[in-house]
Amino acid sequence: MEELFPIFTKTKSFAAYKRVLKTGKTESVEGEGGDTYLQSWVYRTPWGILAVCEDITEKKADNAFQYGLRINGGGYTIFS
Repeated sequence: MEELFPIFTKTKSFAAYKRVLKTGKTESVEGEGGDTYLQSWVYRTPWGILAVCEDITEKKADNAFQYGLRINGGGYTIFS
């Protein structure tokens, strides 16, 4: 895998894959790829692992916007 996807092997997702293979315990991990944020659930299976991903980009943007409103008293400077 390292030869095919050298950058991926340095991600939180890949580390979670290895931990799940080792421990058998399900994990959830968030990762970023370019302008996209993904939430992944990693499960141990009899044949290895299964990773199910959800695009949470809009949710992250909504949370950042709400955070900006709270800390800036309604301002939008968090995006400048």
